[in-house]
Amino acid sequence: AQYGAGMPGGSLETLQQLDKGPNPDGFPQFWEARAAQVAVLYGSGFKGKAELEWQGLCAPHPPPPPSVPQNKVKLAVNRAAQAFLDVEGLVTDNSCEDYDSGTQIPCDAAGIPGLGGSSSPCVLYTREEVKKRLWPANLVETFGAFLE
Repeated sequence: AQYGAGMPGGSLETLQQLDKGPNPDGFPQFWEARAAQVAVLYGSGFKGKAELEWQGLCAPHPPPPPSVPQNKVKLAVNRAAQAFLDVEGLVTDNSCEDYDSGTQIPCDAAGIPGLGGSSSPCVLYTREEVKKRLWPANLVETFGAFLE
């Protein structure tokens, strides 16, 4: 909002003060705040810092770890269900189609939903996407210039 109101310095300060992670595994969180910071850094003339922040956002993100219940009954049910899924995996076609591109990808290694198998959060952020997310128009333009 500050960037849209013509205060890029204030917006950069605000974004740098936000706790953007990382999560306990060392991977970035709060992807949108990181993408906005890239645009503000770039628009403020800090092109190198913007590129470093973008590289961090583009680091592949691992899938979430499997749930391991502490309750013994729930753990037994979980293990039995996993055994059934393992058997099903042997007899079922494991190919999925990405909705946007039509690319065939393995269902169990599909990455972040909607990204065609990618597990890099930065793939989410395009000029069109940030416009849909209602970023201020001048920030959308700055971000688009960074991406070019």
